[in-house]
Amino acid sequence: MHDTREKLSTATVALHWLIALTIFAQWPLGLYMATTRKYSLWPVHQSIGYVLFVVILLRVLWRLKNGWPTPVSVYSRAEQILAKTVHWTLIVALLMMPLSGIVSTYAGGYDITVFGWQIIPDVPNHAIVPPGAIHKLKVIPRNEALHDFLQKVHIVFAWILAGAFALHGCGALKHHLIDRDGTLRRMLGARVN
Repeated sequence: MHDTREKLSTATVALHWLIALTIFAQWPLGLYMATTRKYSLWPVHQSIGYVLFVVILLRVLWRLKNGWPTPVSVYSRAEQILAKTVHWTLIVALLMMPLSGIVSTYAGGYDITVFGWQIIPDVPNHAIVPPGAIHKLKVIPRNEALHDFLQKVHIVFAWILAGAFALHGCGALKHHLIDRDGTLRRMLGARVN
């Protein structure tokens, strides 16, 4: 049982850092495309985002099922509220970023493709795919208003996520440098009692 728990702990630490480092790579890529209007890297950004969404979903479901780790020290009520607020903001933003990107892409009439593999075909200008095509799948028509709105949502949540990441990082450094507790070490995979 103890060995299984350690493996799970190692896996969740690895997922934590995989998600964080991937977001750190995705964020400037998205910002570059948004500011320059050069979208040649969009298929890479899109594919990584879709794969990341699955990983984030697994991590969030695991966190909701197992709860947060017990704090390594006693903190003020204000610190506890701030920590919970930042953690929940991270969860919501991490889910909204790829979700808004996926729905925006599809509403804009684009296919959902992961590294060249088409998952969902692009949306035709009409509501029903022609007979014989994709099992007569009914699809939504292109919706530019929804596409534009969700692009804005994607951008807003990118900034919310950046702020929450900054607060999360500052909190970890505060625990390490000021409180001198094991929070940051635990985030890095060390066993802390």
